[in-house]
Amino acid sequence: MARLHQSEDKRSVSLASRTLVGRGSACTLRIRDGRVSGEHAAISWRGDGSWELRDLVSRNGTYVDGEKLASGGLISLKMGMKIQFGGVGQEAWVVEDLSPPQLEARRVHDGVVRADPILLALPDDDDPQVVILKGSSGWIQEKGDVTETVHDQDLIDVGGETWQLALPVDIGRTVEATVTQAQSKRFSLDFRVSLDEEYVEVRVQTDSGEHALKSRSHHYLLLVLARLRLEEAELSEGERGWVYASELARQLRMDRRTVNVHIHRARKEMAALGLPGLIVERRPSTNQMRIGTAHLKVDAI
Repeated sequence: MARLHQSEDKRSVSLASRTLVGRGSACTLRIRDGRVSGEHAAISWRGDGSWELRDLVSRNGTYVDGEKLASGGLISLKMGMKIQFGGVGQEAWVVEDLSPPQLEARRVHDGVVRADPILLALPDDDDPQVVILKGSSGWIQEKGDVTETVHDQDLIDVGGETWQLALPVDIGRTVEATVTQAQSKRFSLDFRVSLDEEYVEVRVQTDSGEHALKSRSHHYLLLVLARLRLEEAELSEGERGWVYASELARQLRMDRRTVNVHIHRARKEMAALGLPGLIVERRPSTNQMRIGTAHLKVDAI
């Protein structure tokens, strides 16, 4: 993700879709110096592959490579640019990365940041109490069996701790188009299962070719969901394969927390292949879920 680096104090800050700079408590890049305004400047992703820096009519100005921006002026960022807030004698922040913004969350009480391109688990991947991902019409959070819409800069509670979200809203159309394209691809999952069902291998067929995934514990969850969808051939496509979370946990002989961990691991693995994070779909109103593709095959080995 895009980053600024300050060499004197060895500070580094990642850039969200919009990063506010200043002395104020709402600023992501907070600079505690009297020459810096409360809300001094803003760095924003333009959505066309570039970032821009805008001075927010600060009292003492914003300087780029030693030159003062016009009050309220803006400039496109380039690698290696040196930015100073409040004067040329101020600490310099150097642009060291200009990649697009990621999905990000910052824990409010200590500033810990977690980020991911498309699928973020909080507080971490081993304990996904809340998962943030792209839904069909925007960003959503899954918290247990509850699915809710979330927005950029929302504060959410995770196990009694407050996290602030930074969602790449300025590139929403690009992200949504990517997800839609992935969902419209004709990809298939071919499960190869040992007779004792202790070994489950998954082969994923996409437009780019076949990908053989080594056996993982979360593959068995996908296998169960695949079988449910295949067994309901008499139903319409929109109704096949849905199962209540409690029933799935019973079939897998797992508690609900472990089911959510396995779903998250499966999504992360599939997302790495360019498939949608919604490889396991949920119905928000009914707490039901199913595997996210109809192109399925199960064979014994």
